[in-house]
Amino acid sequence: MGLPGRHDSATTDFESWYRKESARLVTVLTLALAEPDLAKDSADEAFARAYERWPRVSGMDSPTGWTYKVALNYGRRRLRRRRFEQALLLRQTRDRPTEENAAGGRDTDLWRIVSSLPARQRTAIVLRYVGDFSELEVAQLMGISAGAASSSLSVARRRLAELVHNDVRESQTVSEDDTWMNKQETQ
Repeated sequence: MGLPGRHDSATTDFESWYRKESARLVTVLTLALAEPDLAKDSADEAFARAYERWPRVSGMDSPTGWTYKVALNYGRRRLRRRRFEQALLLRQTRDRPTEENAAGGRDTDLWRIVSSLPARQRTAIVLRYVGDFSELEVAQLMGISAGAASSSLSVARRRLAELVHNDVRESQTVSEDDTWMNKQETQ
């Protein structure tokens, strides 16, 4: 079924491009923004903007890159606005903030650890390793220099290695404690 209001080859090109890119963009945004609903909204907004401007966007070197950048910017703006609104609400109610689950419902240890990274590092890691973009493309999508992207990725990889190592060590300690407790119970 075609998109409403247009039935030409440009629409067909957009539809096939959209089908090819939409799932990957939502996945990358879910991990980068750590909020599945916001990721879907951001992707939808970016694709709507791409559709409105398709003659211009399709002529770009990377329509996909443009769409990722629009989606990331939209998602970040929504997160900033939400944080601002929450701060205002806190001032009014004087309640303590509750921590949101940074993993966005992810139940795997790896994504729990990735979600604990600062937003810039998390976004760079997700774009590079889930989105499969080069470091230069990561820089362009994030609107930062190539050096800043490289640095963010390097620091994030180092931090992930530390966190994974600590997580494994904690798991081993818990496992050893459980083994000791089981031995004590059987004696």
